[in-house]
Amino acid sequence: MMSTGTTHGPTLALDACGRSTRAAGEASDADARAMESIAAALRCADSGRIDHAIDHAMEVYGDERVSVEERLEAAKLCVDWHARLGAFEQCRRVAADAVRLGEQALERVPPLVLMLRNSEAYWLAVLGCEDMAARKFSALVADVKSCPDLDPQLAFAIRN
Repeated sequence: MMSTGTTHGPTLALDACGRSTRAAGEASDADARAMESIAAALRCADSGRIDHAIDHAMEVYGDERVSVEERLEAAKLCVDWHARLGAFEQCRRVAADAVRLGEQALERVPPLVLMLRNSEAYWLAVLGCEDMAARKFSALVADVKSCPDLDPQLAFAIRN
């Protein structure tokens, strides 16, 4: 089994063929197509075709019929792939846009949104926007502290 894990945390569990290990019938048709696109994106990334991987994942991210969680997973992958290309401003843009989507649909503290908030703050810091990054990190750490049931590894990663 492989995972679509990113530097921002774990994601969808996929079998060796790139199919989700989620129970059959649990995903909508749009989500099923999204998972196929993510599998195709991962194959592209594995073969070094990062631009094609980003295209596949951005299609998923932009598809409003797909669940918000699947869309945010696609955004996390895009951030990582933009980073591999050295497109750090694009990393920040995708992360910031995904944070807005996640906060609107899921609120501020689900683990997936926390990971994306961490990513946005990180890329702000990398790009030299220290004041804005410090404010975002500060708010993020406060929210992490208010989540006693949060996976300790995720909480530790965010605090560091």
